[in-house]
Amino acid sequence: MYRVECSSCGKPFDAEKAQDCNCLQPMRSVRCPNCAACFCKNKQKLDDFWRKAPAELHQRRKSAPPPASPEANLKRPLVLFADDDPTGRAIATRVIQSAGYGVIVAADGEEALALAREYLPELIITDALMPRLDGREMARTIKTELPSTKIVVITSVYKDLRYKTEAFRNFAVDAYLAKPINPAQLRELVMRYVSTD
Repeated sequence: MYRVECSSCGKPFDAEKAQDCNCLQPMRSVRCPNCAACFCKNKQKLDDFWRKAPAELHQRRKSAPPPASPEANLKRPLVLFADDDPTGRAIATRVIQSAGYGVIVAADGEEALALAREYLPELIITDALMPRLDGREMARTIKTELPSTKIVVITSVYKDLRYKTEAFRNFAVDAYLAKPINPAQLRELVMRYVSTD
């Protein structure tokens, strides 16, 4: 047993029984069974995780297939979904793919910005409040560089009408919606803004 404490929710779990994460890097870790977070976003914790890991985990890492590259999901039209919630990203990926669209995901605004510049998605759905770069600021930058890209901001925090008005006026978003958004709403949202024709 390799007992570790999740860097996100703080709950302990057995890393040997946990599932591998699917982060796009060679030295991945495992997902917390409580919140689905991994250690990959914190280099110090990731290094610490592997320094203390038993031989069985190191062997599992060597025999694991490499993480899927974004190109694996680059079917067009392409949707970029950015949210710091790993569960939300996983659900969104399944919903968007099931609707016949390609999808790439980002865990923060800086990652979303880099992926948008590299892969030029037709639609970006982003959480408003994310680490490293706010989703609204990311939207403003993207609209300046890629004005034809549709951007939808979703939020559980900034729900007041003044924030919605600000998002349209100052951040040039195409839609601004309150969370939670269920799978049916997400599917309808994607189909409204991007045609598969």
